[in-house]
Amino acid sequence: MKLLLPALVLALAPTTAAAQDERPPEPPPARAWQQDAPYRAPDFEAYFPDDAEGGKRLDELFRTRTMRELADDEYVALVRAGLRRTTQHRTLILSEVGNRLIWGQDPQHPEAIELCYHAADFTEVAAAFGTRHYAVYFGLSCVTDKTPAILRTLVDLCVAIDDPNDLGRVAWGAASQLEQLLTYLAPHLASEDPWVAEKAAAVERIFKGELGAFEWAAERAKLPPRPKVGRELPEVRRVLDAGDPVERVLMLRRIANEGLLDDMDASYVANFAACAGDVDPTVREQVAMLVGQKWIRGAGLHRLNDEAVDLLLRLSQDASADVRYQAVYYGLSGYRGERADVLARVVDMLLSPAEARSHDRLRWSLGKGSERLTKLLDAELRGSNELRAQAAFELHKQVYGERPAFRPAGLAGPSDLVGTWRVTVVSGGREGLQLPDFVVRQDTDGVLVLDGEQVGDDSKNPLGALLYNEVGTVLHFSFHTTLETVIVRTTGRLEGDHIEGTTRIDGGDSLTVWTAERVLD
Repeated sequence: MKLLLPALVLALAPTTAAAQDERPPEPPPARAWQQDAPYRAPDFEAYFPDDAEGGKRLDELFRTRTMRELADDEYVALVRAGLRRTTQHRTLILSEVGNRLIWGQDPQHPEAIELCYHAADFTEVAAAFGTRHYAVYFGLSCVTDKTPAILRTLVDLCVAIDDPNDLGRVAWGAASQLEQLLTYLAPHLASEDPWVAEKAAAVERIFKGELGAFEWAAERAKLPPRPKVGRELPEVRRVLDAGDPVERVLMLRRIANEGLLDDMDASYVANFAACAGDVDPTVREQVAMLVGQKWIRGAGLHRLNDEAVDLLLRLSQDASADVRYQAVYYGLSGYRGERADVLARVVDMLLSPAEARSHDRLRWSLGKGSERLTKLLDAELRGSNELRAQAAFELHKQVYGERPAFRPAGLAGPSDLVGTWRVTVVSGGREGLQLPDFVVRQDTDGVLVLDGEQVGDDSKNPLGALLYNEVGTVLHFSFHTTLETVIVRTTGRLEGDHIEGTTRIDGGDSLTVWTAERVLD
């Protein structure tokens, strides 16, 4: 018996080994978005390789629009290999991935979903690649049957990120799985961190449709931000304060590329202000961009920093046009406070032809206008500087969509048509023919009225609906009248006491060219 057991063991051993050898291979790891437990969060760093050649290939095929010809699997592999290093807009690339393989598609491509899952990484490290929102918008929010991993990721993202575009899109995309979604929100609602619990409560209301994402964001921007423990960066302070131009340019680029602004509190504004005194305009440009991005354009009303505003006002008067432009683009045009000196500077730049490059951005910043703006423009309209007054007139029209009540000197206007006019045909009729004089008068309501034997039989005053545009001292105008059943259209250009005009029958080919001189008493 003693020998029997060892013999049995020996006899069985090869069989056991063979059985082990014949086991099927382990299945490949599940895709993160399909794995329930343990949960694997999006990981941009681990998923997207640092592949310089992959980036170049993606650049070339995206630029030439030939990547669309690839098979789906090869298409996704191309994007994965090159997304980190591409110089093309990652947002556009991800939108194409989502539109082609996920949004509204049946079936939806599992590897494309995996790609968008990791591109939706919302950690600070991944934020530098700028892929999160588009990966959510065109990808995860459009997955038809969202897995537990996707639902948890979307909930965690919404609690961590304050962008209303993300919050609203997730609420839209996951509406059909609301109950499941809310189960992943429960731990955040129960958090001992009051900031997390408060945000989770707002997210719950947004998910349930009780609160709009942008409505929440507007109110949240009025409140103090969540305290963030800053990081002391002595080398950054040293270079900003006393570095030479080359050192400063390199440091400013590092701040931008490494996201160091996130670690800076308002005490760093003084260091940027010292840096803004550099002789190199490239340094001053970078300062304007970073300070405006952190403490003005990228800040809510509660986070606006007066020292940063002072610095951007200073840079808006820099000798370099490029520095002034960046001070406007990243700073003054994004300011939403009530400081009178900022509005005054914005108006001043809008009235200056030298700042034409920034005019579109500055006009956009004025929105639909304000009582303070109206008062500033009225003062300019009545001022002694004729060119600024005319510019203020145009700005008022652009912002409010109507002309101001006061017309400054030197600017043409409809009332310049008042008087008696002697018309001579130049071509298209009996050349040299002098028509009976026309008289333009203004009635008690200020409406222009056209008199004369050739005005026509229209019961309506043809000048009552006069169309016109002032360009300095020149007035361009048009109107129409009716002779029996024929509509006659007239256009003119008035400058001083002289008009050059044309008249034609509506729908006709012939055109009469004429001039008119004011008949002086």
